[in-house]
Amino acid sequence: MEYVKLSDVAKIDRTVASEQECKSLPYVGLEHIQKETGRFSDNFKRIPEQLLATKFKFTSAHVLYGKLRPYLNKVARPNFEGVCTTEILPLLPEAQKLDRDFLWTILLTRGFVDWASRNISGANLPRLDPKVLANYEIPLPPLEEQMQIAAIARKCDRLRRTRRFTQQLSDTYLQSVFLRMFGDLEVNTRQWEFKDLESISDIASGITKGQKFNGKMTVSIPYLRVANVQDGYLDLSKIKLIETLASVVEDLKLQFDDVLMTEGGDFDKLGRGAIWKGQIRICVHQNHIFRVRMRKDVAIATFFAAFLQTRFAKDYFLRCSKQTTNLATINITQLKKLPVPIPPLCLQEKFTQVVQRFERLRAQQRKAERQAEHLFQTVLHRAFRGEL
Repeated sequence: MEYVKLSDVAKIDRTVASEQECKSLPYVGLEHIQKETGRFSDNFKRIPEQLLATKFKFTSAHVLYGKLRPYLNKVARPNFEGVCTTEILPLLPEAQKLDRDFLWTILLTRGFVDWASRNISGANLPRLDPKVLANYEIPLPPLEEQMQIAAIARKCDRLRRTRRFTQQLSDTYLQSVFLRMFGDLEVNTRQWEFKDLESISDIASGITKGQKFNGKMTVSIPYLRVANVQDGYLDLSKIKLIETLASVVEDLKLQFDDVLMTEGGDFDKLGRGAIWKGQIRICVHQNHIFRVRMRKDVAIATFFAAFLQTRFAKDYFLRCSKQTTNLATINITQLKKLPVPIPPLCLQEKFTQVVQRFERLRAQQRKAERQAEHLFQTVLHRAFRGEL
C-alpha cells in the first residue's frame, strides 16, 4: 500500500476567522470534543462565543484535530460551518485524493495516537506541532477502497458507541438511587448535617516523580497515575513502577476502601474519584492524586465516592478551581473544605449494598466496551495492511 505525507493530500487550514464570523458562527473548543470517540460532546451546543480571540474557520469538509495533549485523541467531523480555538487544527483533505471519513479513521487509530504522543513538544502544555503533523505518513489506497474502509470503521464505531451508551445509562442509575435515598443536596430537604471533609477523613497527596535520594537505598513499587483514576472506577490495565524510599512506601501505601481523587481534569470530570479495593498488594499514588481515607464511624467510602459524582460536589470544585482553556485543578486546601453530607450510617450501608450488586454488572459492561474498542482498532489495523 502506498504511503504519503499528510501534507501531500490534505491542508492544515489555519484560516483566521473574521470578527463577524467569530460573532455569528458556532464555536468549537477542545472541551466540546470527546476524547477517543471521534465525536462532539453530548452537551455541545452550536452557539457563538463572544470572547475576543483569534479563531480558525472550518466547514463541513474539514476534520477537526486537537493538537493540545494529543494523547487525548480529540477528533471530530463537523457537519456545519463554524470557528474553533487555535488549539484545534482544521484539516481539509483533497477530495480527489483523500476521503474525509478515511482521514478521520486514521486519526483515531492507536498507531497514530502513539506516534503523536511521541512527537509532542512543551512540558506543561504538550502540543503536536502542525509542521510535524504535516509530515506524518498515511496509507493511501485508491479512493474507492478508502471509502470501503471508512464504511467498515463506521460500523465498528456504532458498536463502540452502543457499548458506551449502555455504560452511560448504567452510570445514571446509581445517581438516581443516590438522589432517591439522600435527596437533592442543593436544597437539602432531608436536612443532613454537613461537615468539612478534613474533619471526617485523613487526606494525603502522593509521590512526586524525579526525586533525588542522594545514594539512599530505594525500592521499586507500583504506583497509580492520573490516567488510572476514572470517574467511578480504576483503570489498572497499565501500571507503572516508581523508585522511592521504603519509609515513604510505608507512609503512603494504599489501604482497602481508600478513595482516590484526581486534582485536575476536564470540567465535567473535575474531582473524579474511585475506591481502592486492594487490587495490588502494595501500591502508592502520585502527587497529582489525593488519597482520602474516611473515618468509618462517620462515613462509608462507597457513599463518599458516589457523592463526588453529584452535581453538588462537582459545582463546588468548579467554583473554587483554577481554570484554563479546557482544564481545571483543585488543591488539597480546597479539597479539605469540601462540605460533605452526613446521613445515618445505616442508610449509607444500605446504599453500599445496592452499589455492590450493581458493580458486578458494570464490570461486565466495561469488559464489553473494551472488547468493542479492541475490535475497532484491530479492524482498522488489518484494513490499513490490506488484509480485509
